[in-house]
Amino acid sequence: MGRCTPRSVIVAALLAATTLTGCATAAGAGGYRDTLFVVMKAQADLSDLTFVRDVQTRRAEVYRRLVNTANRTQAALRRDLASLYLSYTPYYLVNGLEVKGDAAIRDWLSRRPEVDRVLLNPRPAAVPAPGSADRVPVDGRPQPTLAAIGAPKVWATGVTGPGITVGLADSGADGSHPALRDAWRAGDDGWYAPWTGTHLPIDRTGHGTPLLGVAVGSNGIGVAPGARWIGCAEPPGTLGDPASYVGCLQFMLAPFPTGGDPLRDGRPARAADVLVGSWPCTQLENCDASILQPAVRALSQAGMFLVAPTSTAVVRCGSLAAPPARYPGVLTVGSANRAGSAAPLAGAGRLDLVAPGEDVVSALAGGGYGAVSGAAVAAAEVAGVVALLWVVNSTLVGDFPRTRALLMNTATPIPGGAACGRTDVPARLVNAEAAAQAARIG
Repeated sequence: MGRCTPRSVIVAALLAATTLTGCATAAGAGGYRDTLFVVMKAQADLSDLTFVRDVQTRRAEVYRRLVNTANRTQAALRRDLASLYLSYTPYYLVNGLEVKGDAAIRDWLSRRPEVDRVLLNPRPAAVPAPGSADRVPVDGRPQPTLAAIGAPKVWATGVTGPGITVGLADSGADGSHPALRDAWRAGDDGWYAPWTGTHLPIDRTGHGTPLLGVAVGSNGIGVAPGARWIGCAEPPGTLGDPASYVGCLQFMLAPFPTGGDPLRDGRPARAADVLVGSWPCTQLENCDASILQPAVRALSQAGMFLVAPTSTAVVRCGSLAAPPARYPGVLTVGSANRAGSAAPLAGAGRLDLVAPGEDVVSALAGGGYGAVSGAAVAAAEVAGVVALLWVVNSTLVGDFPRTRALLMNTATPIPGGAACGRTDVPARLVNAEAAAQAARIG
């Protein structure tokens, strides 16, 4: 064991008092190389809020209970961490803390009676270069993929999504793009980028911008061009970590001003209504199967509609390998190709709907437009459809079961997508026009 720094000598001595021994080695004066995500046993009980009809009241109460639970149950651990000079960040959406520490500290945390489990929370991988998708011209007319789901026919009735906020939790968004800049809900709580510290929306890897474009973009590329958007940038790499995913989802529930404290300064009245993006939290990112389940449960109870792409890493028939698509309270979307059939992977596991996901023209980070593909693109289109429906019928706002049923019951059966080799269960292509007509009836 190497020679201990002064801080780690203190830590080691205090840990020894709890039957642990050894020197908690730090990575120099700056602290530990990686962090841990400590999940507390107590999670807030929100079950009775299902019956609160007013969405704003429900969101405020969800936020209040989550924060109170975190502050109450984390208090002793926060005091002990402070006494050990260990840096930590508290979270409330999943009641937990991100703690700087090593294996000895992880062992000590795991033994505490209020702690459920401790996950590794490594720093993100290197940033990949943005993709080099070919630029294509756009003339403002609706893209064929939008026509395929009937979005322009909903626009013709005067509905484009105003009053609805779509939240993006992904690599970021190019807020200067002409198709996105006017729809950004600017202000001190419209963007959160803990990794880059930027005050204006950017997208360094290029994954989030196209998703936002097909959801709310103007110039004929987005399903709900009248909706607004807010965004959170996840770690700048190909992989995330538990804490970063929870942090972004917290911002969607209760946006807070730049430099603010999420547990004190959150504004649930400014929450996103519909969520889209990529937060798979896979085993490669040191997540376990249930890590985001409390977060999804809370967001759903707050009346926020979560749309997630199907996972391509299916581990067994009838399952989805990664959260959040596997959780209740999430609409799972797969990709349909240009021929109108579900893509081969779209039907693996639980599949609610499909949407166009092959060569979909959208905004690209850095400017211009290009063709993008994948289930995440399809999921973003469905998020846009939800925004339209919630304008058509405001009683649907915050009502996941009714909205999901309406989408499912009005979808168009198409070839392919049958789960686990079944041929009697066709995939269902989202139909914005039919869904809007049904929403008007109630």
